[in-house]
Amino acid sequence: MFGIVLSVDPVAAVFNAVTINIKWVLDFSEGDLTCSISLGDGHVIYQHGKEGLESSVVHIYTHPNSFLVAVECTSHKVQVTAQKIISVQEPVMAFGEIKCHAESLSFNATNCTVLDGEPFQLQMEVKAGSNVTYRVQRQDIVLTSLYVLRGDVSHNITLTPEMVTQLGPGCHQLSLYASNMVTFPEVSTELQRECGTGCSSPRQPCDELGTRPGCTPPSPNGSGSKLQQPHNSQGQSGSENE
Repeated sequence: MFGIVLSVDPVAAVFNAVTINIKWVLDFSEGDLTCSISLGDGHVIYQHGKEGLESSVVHIYTHPNSFLVAVECTSHKVQVTAQKIISVQEPVMAFGEIKCHAESLSFNATNCTVLDGEPFQLQMEVKAGSNVTYRVQRQDIVLTSLYVLRGDVSHNITLTPEMVTQLGPGCHQLSLYASNMVTFPEVSTELQRECGTGCSSPRQPCDELGTRPGCTPPSPNGSGSKLQQPHNSQGQSGSENE
């Protein structure tokens, strides 16, 4: 029986030490195997395998990606291989700028005015992070989510009319999360959806486009909604202009 048992954690954080364990399972007496260990990022390590021998290699990946770790051992009579894929991810940092797009208008998240029942988009990014999953939630209910390879590039996440209608009238606290498999705890910020009535904050008169800070634009049923970003998990805060 000839073979190699290769084990490595499937996910690791960039710049963290990764341990790759190798065990040779051999049943012959024809001498040692010559082995090459390709780490997938251009680094190759050479070792010799013997019956029952176990070996460990420690390596640090300097950028996020999926890497193929491959071990190949050969002698004049036998050739054996083993492969594993490891996903190296960059931890998610704090949220950067968050904007809102409703119809043909764009706003900062601290002054995002949309009509009830109308779709809108949140444009977001984080300061660092790879393999990022964004989620918009109301309490434990996930309204929508988005997976991106790079978090430091702006992406849009859409809340459809059905999702907005699901919230119903009134004021609702929404949470925006960003996470991956090497970030604990996940990064979050709070978004408050305000409507034209039922909120404690005073509403100012609108101009024709409904873009004055703190105002509710006119609509056929007389109601509107507003998203604002009061704070995030890193202690940053936003406030509504009076």
